[in-house]
Amino acid sequence: IATTLKENKVSLSNNEVDVMVIGHGSKDPNAQRSLDYIVIELNGSYRNVSRCWLEIEQPDIFEGIKKCEKDNPKVLIIVFYFWLAQNNFVEAIIMMYALCFVTQVHLHFLTIKSCSER
Repeated sequence: IATTLKENKVSLSNNEVDVMVIGHGSKDPNAQRSLDYIVIELNGSYRNVSRCWLEIEQPDIFEGIKKCEKDNPKVLIIVFYFWLAQNNFVEAIIMMYALCFVTQVHLHFLTIKSCSER
């Protein structure tokens, strides 16, 4: 997140930055816990930290964006947290939703390769 802010020349303090973490979605409760852990760890470092899911789980992307809109962010960093990084179309979907209301949207991809790919 810090790298994305720096690369985009955003000079706001962390307490002025909102973060939304987007997970792929899974019926596996461990996937839910994993994303919750990330959100909890980021929570004290930024103004607002929320999460949503690409599919299967709630809140979905539409609901996640609506929540962020209500928070009225100056900057929204969207972190994609996927175990497999083969969803290149996702960035376009998120940008389409996010640009409807946020003046500055900065994207940060955090992808974790599966154990078999390491």
